[in-house]
Amino acid sequence: MRHLVRPKSISQLSVWSRCQSQESSAPSSIPKSKLSNYSKRVLVWTKRYPNLESVPDNVPASVMSRAYDRFRWKLAMIGMGLTILGSIGMVISGKRAAARGESTLKKGLAWHEELKPGSTKSI
Repeated sequence: MRHLVRPKSISQLSVWSRCQSQESSAPSSIPKSKLSNYSKRVLVWTKRYPNLESVPDNVPASVMSRAYDRFRWKLAMIGMGLTILGSIGMVISGKRAAARGESTLKKGLAWHEELKPGSTKSI
């Protein structure tokens, strides 16, 4: 691969872009990566391939990069969804506890009562 300098004019830009596209389209220049079982599962889960048997042993690095990006995005969305569901659950739980008359202040005072030296309860 030869070193190309940045084009200075529009005419040089068109020549430069043609050279870039010719060099990048060469099939021997595409880096391939050998896949582990985990990487194959990521490709299947991101729906790049229908099942594990159809995933080849080597795929282009750009395909793996896009698959990992999609995988990371899906995991982030799942995490955000679970966080929202957990927050809603805790709000509901807190409102039910407040309706029963429970509060963290009462629990804290009861716990400190147990810690007093004359207390008969054990921790």
